[in-house]
Amino acid sequence: MTKKKPQNCWEFMKCDINVRKKCPAYTLNSGKECWFLASRFCPFLKEKFKSCFECPWFKKLNPNVDKD
Repeated sequence: MTKKKPQNCWEFMKCDINVRKKCPAYTLNSGKECWFLASRFCPFLKEKFKSCFECPWFKKLNPNVDKD
């Protein structure tokens, strides 16, 4: 049995359902473009990163983006 790969930011970051319900990326089903919608809301961004460019999900989906 193979483990399903995350398809959305909330799966990748393992967000709790209570966080998901408040998240614009989740409510608009935009887990691959979360940095457009939820950058100010995201608890991971607020607690661990200065910007979306530092987020592992952003880096995974945008490997060629240079933040400079």
